[in-house]
Amino acid sequence: MSSLIESANSVAASWLHWALNVSWQVALLGLLVWLLSLTLPRSPASFRCMLWLLVLAKLVVPPGLTTPWSLGPLLPDQYGPWRINVERISPVADGSEAVRLSSESVSTESGSGNGAPGASVAGLDATAIIMVVWGAAALALLAGLQARYRHYARLTLGTAGTPSTEMQLLLDECKAALAIRHPVQLLVSPAAAIPAALGVWKPAILIPCDLAERFSRSERVQMLLHELAHVKRNDVAVSWLAALATCLFWFHPVVWLVNLQLRREREMATDDLVLRHAQGDAKTYAATILRAAEGYGDPVPAGVGMLGVLEVSDNLLHRVRSITDAQRPRRMGFAWTALLCMVVLLLPMGGWGQAAAPQQTAVKPAEAPGGVPMLVKTDPAIGARDVDPALKELKLTFDKDMAGGFSWTGGGEYHPKATDKPRWLDKRTCVMPVALEPGKYYIVGINSKSHQNFRSEAGQPTPPRVLYFVTKGADEATLAMVKAPTVVKLSPENGAKNVPTSLTDVSVTFDIPMGGGCSFTGSQETVPKGMGPVKWSEDRKTCTMPVALEPSKEYRTALNSFSHNNFRSASGVPLEPVEWKFTTGK
Repeated sequence: MSSLIESANSVAASWLHWALNVSWQVALLGLLVWLLSLTLPRSPASFRCMLWLLVLAKLVVPPGLTTPWSLGPLLPDQYGPWRINVERISPVADGSEAVRLSSESVSTESGSGNGAPGASVAGLDATAIIMVVWGAAALALLAGLQARYRHYARLTLGTAGTPSTEMQLLLDECKAALAIRHPVQLLVSPAAAIPAALGVWKPAILIPCDLAERFSRSERVQMLLHELAHVKRNDVAVSWLAALATCLFWFHPVVWLVNLQLRREREMATDDLVLRHAQGDAKTYAATILRAAEGYGDPVPAGVGMLGVLEVSDNLLHRVRSITDAQRPRRMGFAWTALLCMVVLLLPMGGWGQAAAPQQTAVKPAEAPGGVPMLVKTDPAIGARDVDPALKELKLTFDKDMAGGFSWTGGGEYHPKATDKPRWLDKRTCVMPVALEPGKYYIVGINSKSHQNFRSEAGQPTPPRVLYFVTKGADEATLAMVKAPTVVKLSPENGAKNVPTSLTDVSVTFDIPMGGGCSFTGSQETVPKGMGPVKWSEDRKTCTMPVALEPSKEYRTALNSFSHNNFRSASGVPLEPVEWKFTTGK
């Protein structure tokens, strides 16, 4: 269970990094498109519609995609979304400032910061909880969207019949006018509120039963042309994508704005397409739209997979003015060039902030900064393979007087069963009463990223450590669980020269499966610039970090450190600190 929680926390950290980077990029692009739309009110409606589609497309473009003109790398690093996953830690022995990419998870803690005994339990960290809330809300919205579509479809399509010969001939005439060659079905329903287009793979036009009675032939032609224009533009598919994006990014106001603006601009772009291909006067077409609004009232409800003549009723006046404006261009023309430039310039914004990078090569662990209490002795010893199962207490000894609180962290099947509350024997020795079983592997954490009640009297927390051991009578598989992981491969190799700057990721491979966490530490000036969250191979032995390398630069990083040890085996045993350095070519 603890490994499952750790994996969930690691996934949540990657998700939050992605969500934050996508969010600020979409917000910025949405603001730019909104300002551009205000300054170009008489531009082709299809151009403005494509601009808002550009914002929607930004949701699926990798936020780390970078070009020399990308904006993200130019923004102040200390304020970037990476600060959720990358945090500054205590100075290392040589005085350089360390940076860490944390994918740590914590489980149980007992005690309080002021030394009062107590107990609390933690598993999923705050990031994972946020991801769960987001996922639950998104699923609820998606379920609501599906239910709404099914209800409206059952109401309208369930009573649909075949059209008259006259209406079918009108449809064929309109299809020819718009050069639509694929089949489009015409359905007549007494429950249809207004003519509407529907269907992504099998498009259809749904019309009310009384359409022929209430409107003249020319008006019916214009209404059919409008709905067929939606089909020609693939607007139904786009409307579904916008609705799905709104469900997934329900927390982002710009995404809701994009959905609304797309609906408005889509109707005017459809009007432009009709006026370009159809015979007749623009004022006559506008009059038909007004008559439809008067005759049918409310538009087709949003989010039901259908696009009606009145898609957004509050935009009707602006729409009529757009239809009757003979001077406004209705074709994209050179606007395609401007749109292409915006795609190239604005979609690859690049991630905001600098991520920490991987590390390699066995080194001597750094000493603790002055004032930080260190664990100097444990009973049983860390990594012991023959602990007496009759042992009644786990004992920790520190090198400084402690405040009296404690954070014994961890949980699951390998966590020792506590028989009583932990207690302090003196200011430097804390014990936890336990009941052990023969032939079992045990592991317990001492402090963690979010639980740090093992503190000195001066308030300094002890760096996170792990106490792990096996009791007597264990089989070989259980004994193997205390094995510390080692690095078997680095890419690029440790000490490598003239590493090409075209290299897009660095990786480290271990000899045994790992738990999925990571601690890349080192001076910010010498760590490769990260371009996204780390990824693990399916066998959990290889960790890969996307990077952007600079020419003629020496990179020096470290895997784990005295205070950050999230590179751990699947059983929780931390990697001994490893240094890794390489130099890029010109």
